[in-house]
Amino acid sequence: MIGKALDNNKVIDALLDALKDKNDYVRRAACPALATIGKAPDNNKVIDALLERLKDNDVYVRGSACHAFVMIGKAGDNNKGIDALLAALTDENRDVRSRACNALAMIGKAGDNNTAIVGLLKALKDENHDVRRSAGNAIERCLCNTVTLEGLNHELIAELNSYIRASNNGLDFNDVTPAIFLRSYLGSNKAAWLPLVTYVALRQNIAVTVVENRLVVYGVKGPIPLENVDIESLDKLKIAFHNQEEELNS
Repeated sequence: MIGKALDNNKVIDALLDALKDKNDYVRRAACPALATIGKAPDNNKVIDALLERLKDNDVYVRGSACHAFVMIGKAGDNNKGIDALLAALTDENRDVRSRACNALAMIGKAGDNNTAIVGLLKALKDENHDVRRSAGNAIERCLCNTVTLEGLNHELIAELNSYIRASNNGLDFNDVTPAIFLRSYLGSNKAAWLPLVTYVALRQNIAVTVVENRLVVYGVKGPIPLENVDIESLDKLKIAFHNQEEELNS
């Protein structure tokens, strides 16, 4: 309720002071409170203060700061947040590393997506099962966001392709649809997306039809039309589907 106060600046200032309190519990509680009321466009001082708590001596404060970034999501200078959260992926405490994965999935949507996903792919090799699972869940959330995907480079797209095709990753294909990868392919004109489009579509038994320059993806949630697709992109897509079908049948 306090987040709805008319003059949040005074509250924010008080919470910023609380982040420096000698008591670990006070600092820990201040992190989510700041995330709740510090979502105004000009909240760099909140972001900077939370970044400092990612280096706190107390493990629970560090974990609370990571969770605060999950709550904030797209706000402030996210690239600074990504750098700090990438460092948190190497924290000695597994809970902090897990929370950092969750935060990267949220904050990376408005920052350097390549860097965020590189960190998450590395976290898939963490010694702790819970951290690996958090990294996998975070990557799946990234895969459901076209804005996040369009900026990825060819090397990362290839790594994601390998990850999705791995038989033991536990990926929920119901959430990751070929329409998302299709939009990423058409929006970026990167052919590296084609293997993902075709593989996920065939794995989910989803039909994709082409009529002139119009694509329709028939998924579990109904048909998804994609209009005014250029002929060259369509030709590449047809070839990719043919090649993928041969690969799966071989």
